[in-house]
This record gives sequence, structure tokens and C-alpha cells, in this order.
Amino acid sequence: GVVSGLYRARLAAEMERASLQVSGLLHSALQNAMLKRDLLGLEAIVADLGKDPDIRAVRILNPHFEVRFASDPALVGKVLDSPPVRRALDTRGPLTDLTGAGPDVVRAIRPVPNQPQCRGCHGDMAKKPVNGLLVVDYAAAGLEAETRRSMGLLMLAGLAVIGSSLLASWLVLRRTVLAPLARLAAGTEALAGGRLDHRLAA
Repeated sequence: GVVSGLYRARLAAEMERASLQVSGLLHSALQNAMLKRDLLGLEAIVADLGKDPDIRAVRILNPHFEVRFASDPALVGKVLDSPPVRRALDTRGPLTDLTGAGPDVVRAIRPVPNQPQCRGCHGDMAKKPVNGLLVVDYAAAGLEAETRRSMGLLMLAGLAVIGSSLLASWLVLRRTVLAPLARLAAGTEALAGGRLDHRLAA
């Protein structure tokens, strides 16, 4: 159980790191489209990413947490307000949410900082340091399946080790304790029966 927990934590950490790396690459592509004011291209990038089987949803929020672009058009206009999203906006740093988005979702949240070339549309950097947030939900079903498979293998390995240990212990006990006691009992019975010529085997 302890090893399984550690293994799951390790897998979760690796998935968290990978999700932040992918969201970083996505952020660069989206930022390039934003600077060119290519809104159609931006929508196409978000829609294409949403078709990936490992990605549940892609959203671009404004600083008021309203969804401006999304891989699912039904999400546009909705508000995604949660403590992790607010924390990402306040700290202006990327983070992952492993629990708030659902049991089988890893959510990567990356603020989109304001830059000098963005001032024409988004205003002064000092007053508006963040243009919005990129939120990507990754399917974590693979993590759960890998954890269950690893736990099963660990259990089988543990049972094999315990079974081998019990068998070896029984063989040693039989040879060093049970067999001598059986010989001693046979000698005692022979002596009680009057067979004084009976000898115990060494």
C-alpha cells in the first residue's frame, strides 16, 4: 500500500510536469496568434487541441474568468471561477489542479501576461499585468489505469514473496524441528513398548 501510494504520487507529479510543458507550448502558439490578431486562427488552434483524446477541454479566459475561446463552443461565455484559477491569476504563475476539476482530470492553468506589444488592445502593463488565463483539462484515466495495474502487479509480487517465504519456512521447520521430534516420539514409543534395542537415527 505504501509503495502503491508513492508510485501514484510519482505518476501524478510526472503528469503534472508534462501538462505544464504542453500548456507552455500551447501558450506560445496562442500568443503568436493573439499578437497577429488572428482570431480565426486562434479559434482553430483551440478547436484542434480539443480533438486530442488526452485533452478534455481547452479554454482561454479573460481576467474576469469569463471563457472567451473554448474547444467546446458551449463553454464560451461561461465563467470558470475556482480557487486554483484565482491563485494562478494572483501569483501570475502556472499551476496544476489535481482535484478540483474532477477525479479523472488534471487541469493546467497558465496566466497570459501582458506585454509591451499587447498594450494597444489590453492597456498598460502596470494596470493590467495579465491578459487572461489558458486552462487545459487533461484526461487522467491513463494515470488511474496505470496505478491500478501497478498495484495489481505489486500485490502479485507480494503474494509470491510471502508464499515462497512460507514454503521455505515450512521446509526448514519440518527438517530441523518436526522430523527430529517425530523420531524422538517413535523412540519413546519403542522404549515404552519394551524394545530396548531401538536406536534413534542421527
